[in-house]
Amino acid sequence: MTKEKYYNHEKIYKKIFAEGGKGWEDYNRSKKDAYKRLKQFLNSRFAPKKGLALDVGCGGGQAAFLIEKNGFNVFGIDYSTSAIKIAKKNAKRKKSSAKFKVADALKMPFSDDKFDLVADNHTFHCIVTKKDREQFAKEVYRVLKKRGIFFTATMQISKEVISKYADKLEKSGKSYHSKIRYWTSRDEFVRLLKKNKFKILHINDNGGITVYATKCTS
Repeated sequence: MTKEKYYNHEKIYKKIFAEGGKGWEDYNRSKKDAYKRLKQFLNSRFAPKKGLALDVGCGGGQAAFLIEKNGFNVFGIDYSTSAIKIAKKNAKRKKSSAKFKVADALKMPFSDDKFDLVADNHTFHCIVTKKDREQFAKEVYRVLKKRGIFFTATMQISKEVISKYADKLEKSGKSYHSKIRYWTSRDEFVRLLKKNKFKILHINDNGGITVYATKCTS
């Protein structure tokens, strides 16, 4: 894997691990509501009530632990070795049964039709080329069971983003990307998911884009 495919968080997670931190919030303390939308989803009528779940880009496991509390058996994957070390340490401390492993989200080490829920709590925007974003969507679809649910929360392009990162951004249609982030538009994101056979159940684009989608098999 190269930085062109992902924003590689290993350097940051290595520092967090060395300092005894528990997750991304120990690096970026402004992300106080990083799990707000996931909690809303888990409390919604769209969320499965039990089953097998996958947390993609799990970091220190915080999203995985929230999902586990809602009745799921959970796997978490991340490309960062240090993130997985932190997640396993957190799981031991919490006496959680969630399982974590280093893996590539573009080539997930799971069989087809395995999960009732796949959760992406801020991973999609770390995949910075269109080709790889397509591959990520295909992989999520592949590992989801029939009628399985995909939760995703990602960054949205805005005037503030364009102004702040103007010297680092490349334009791709109506969206923008840099070497570390991909800011999408609502329309582009919906097209990407529909192209890869997802049915949109719910979408919220207030301060970012949150989508609940299901696997279409017809």
